[in-house]
Amino acid sequence: MQIRFIPGRRALAVSFAALAAAAAALAAPPPGDAKPLSEILDVVQQRHPGMIVAAEFEHDRWEVLSCPSASRKCRELYVDPHSAQTLRDKSESHSSRRPPAGGKSAAQIARAVEERRLGTITEIEFDDGVWEVSVRGTGVRAKLYLDPVSGEMQRCKGAGCPAR
Repeated sequence: MQIRFIPGRRALAVSFAALAAAAAALAAPPPGDAKPLSEILDVVQQRHPGMIVAAEFEHDRWEVLSCPSASRKCRELYVDPHSAQTLRDKSESHSSRRPPAGGKSAAQIARAVEERRLGTITEIEFDDGVWEVSVRGTGVRAKLYLDPVSGEMQRCKGAGCPAR
């Protein structure tokens, strides 16, 4: 086998292409036969008391962050996308802000986005006072920002954003 070195800009372009392919593989959406995220979060909420503040699909599983309301000790749960079975449960120190009392749960926010039928949710997180939800679908690669109390969309960034 002969090894060829690729000079200059071409090597840089090849490196960037490889990194982009790796990032795309990590950001792949859940499989088509997986449970909707709202159902996954409902099951997690029943089995692991606490407030779900984030969920991200990564490495072929959901990584869900559940935190008791009065504690900075959270649980990072790895959850199977088909069965909603907890695969791993570990303690994590986290300073994430919590949604306001009386606000919508992560499952309720996920359900509201799923009902829009934009595509598949790949991530949901409570950050900067709003629920941020990333969605991928045919012609859609968007991040929606939803009010934590009403669940109404405040804004959207990306391709395929719905009308308000």
